[in-house]
Amino acid sequence: MLYYEKTAYPKIFKYSYWGSFNAIKDKPDEGTVENRNAFVKDLQIVSHWKSGGVIQKHRTEMDHQEFYEDKWGRMVQVYSEYPRTHYMRFIPCFTPMKPIYALDQESGYRIIETRKSKNILEKKVFHKIPDELVKYIKGYLIKGKPLRKGRFRL
Repeated sequence: MLYYEKTAYPKIFKYSYWGSFNAIKDKPDEGTVENRNAFVKDLQIVSHWKSGGVIQKHRTEMDHQEFYEDKWGRMVQVYSEYPRTHYMRFIPCFTPMKPIYALDQESGYRIIETRKSKNILEKKVFHKIPDELVKYIKGYLIKGKPLRKGRFRL
């Protein structure tokens, strides 16, 4: 039996580094298993991220990085570090979370918008707002145009 099989979401954690450890030889901390289950539930994770090119673009120098996809198609990057390194204090884009690799490590996550998540946003939200505002928002989200003050009033 492997670590990933101890979670409530074995399909999601099957391909993670943490999930590949032997649960009979090295028992996982129950706290990390519970924290992983809560992570999937709270952030609405649907799968382990499989696209290598996108991952390489966002990889950092932090240890134990894992990449997941949430129900909106966004990439969720997770890391775990021993407290002595204190990466989380210097990288404000990561949100602290309960440890998911080992209980003596700090963990954090960040959400990265992807082309898929932007398409989902278009389908779910844009049909509910005025066309003129949709064109403006699409220009900002997809083409990266900055919002200009006073250009549009709600």
